[in-house]
Amino acid sequence: MNALTPASPIAALIQKAQPRILTAGICMGVCLLAASLWQTLHFLQGAVSAPGKIIRLQEVAPEADDETRTKTYRAVFQFTAADGKNHTVTSQLNAYPPTHQVGEAVTVLYSAAQPETAKIKNYWELWFHTTIFSIITAIFLIWRILLARHQPAAASTGPR
Repeated sequence: MNALTPASPIAALIQKAQPRILTAGICMGVCLLAASLWQTLHFLQGAVSAPGKIIRLQEVAPEADDETRTKTYRAVFQFTAADGKNHTVTSQLNAYPPTHQVGEAVTVLYSAAQPETAKIKNYWELWFHTTIFSIITAIFLIWRILLARHQPAAASTGPR
């Protein structure tokens, strides 16, 4: 017999807690989404644009015990800030296949106060976290709505 049959106390507890867990997931998702959105918009508001160039692709090997994953790559780019100083920055995003080629010209966005936090101007560099948090939050929200629509209404016992 399955340990999580509808009659089991564990299954009943999970079923009873599911709406609360989903609601907590939605709240956490909204908070992470708001923080990510604020961080990206704040960065973009003060960002300075500069031409840059991909100087190499940094190989990121999979974990030693993970033979199923393929190696990925991070773009390493160089740009000259408005103060004339050259900066070399490694993208925070891994990709396979690589999204850029060595020698490719790119537009770089950077904070004059922190040029080491520069990003290549493209959708995924700027909006990756916001997109992921949006998708996860939407999944929790849809799941919660579907659960609410398919849950039997609690029997009314009158005023308490």
